[in-house]
Amino acid sequence: MPALPFRLSALPLLISLALPVHANTAREQVQERQAAAVLSVEAQRLGKLHLQQQLTLSSSPALIQESRQRVQEALSRIGRSQEGNKRLERLRNQGDALMQRPLGQAASLPETQDLAESLSLSASQLLARLEPSVDQPAARLINDVARLNMLLQRTTRLTLQAAAGDRSVGRQVDIEQARKEFALTLGQLEKNPELTPGMR
Repeated sequence: MPALPFRLSALPLLISLALPVHANTAREQVQERQAAAVLSVEAQRLGKLHLQQQLTLSSSPALIQESRQRVQEALSRIGRSQEGNKRLERLRNQGDALMQRPLGQAASLPETQDLAESLSLSASQLLARLEPSVDQPAARLINDVARLNMLLQRTTRLTLQAAAGDRSVGRQVDIEQARKEFALTLGQLEKNPELTPGMR
């Protein structure tokens, strides 16, 4: 897989480009998009960190706690314009369940991975649904950067699942599909006219 040229840390810069300083409603919508983007990535990362710890790779409890805090912060910023939405309620329930998963217990890993996948998918769906309400040229760029980061974390997490013993046909299909989606999104992002060298 090619090295990732776009970091999640670039999102604030992209957000600032998409944010009209005179429109509070648009500002809230863009900030909510940012939170959904972070959540889609961080849920995958948290699942990956659980796997790394189980495989005795470089994943400390401090890193897992940091990831949990990012998930909680993103969840707290989502929903200012979505209160009462069933999708939002499911998103928060998934986040709460993921936060409660114990560390270092092999028996809990499958459910932890399922929760990480479900939370990331729900956040991605929310991000896609919010896109039409933000009529700014950088909106697609924000979405693609977030998706690229999410797919990188997802591919790594799925590969670690295989290393942990899940070598099922379904898991191999998931890994290959994530790699293809990564390559496709990377190609789309590199063609985006809004992309500048400072965002790389």
